[in-house]
Amino acid sequence: MLKVWDFTKLTEEISSEEVNVSHNPDVRIGDDYLLRSFATKSSPLISLHFTRRNLLLAVSMFDGVSS
Repeated sequence: MLKVWDFTKLTEEISSEEVNVSHNPDVRIGDDYLLRSFATKSSPLISLHFTRRNLLLAVSMFDGVSS
C-alpha cells in the first residue's frame, strides 16, 4: 500500500507548538495528515520518484503466483 502524507501540515503544527523538553510530546494520530492511500494488491513497491511537475511515479513487480 502506498500512502501519501501531508508533511508540510505536520511540520507547521510542530513548529507552532511550544517546545518543552521536560516531558514527552503527545502521540499524534496520522489520519489528520494522510492525504491518500493507493492499494498495490500483493505487489511490493520497488522505487518511487517525484518528477519536476510534482508527479509521483511508483514502480512495482507483479507476482502472479498465488501464495
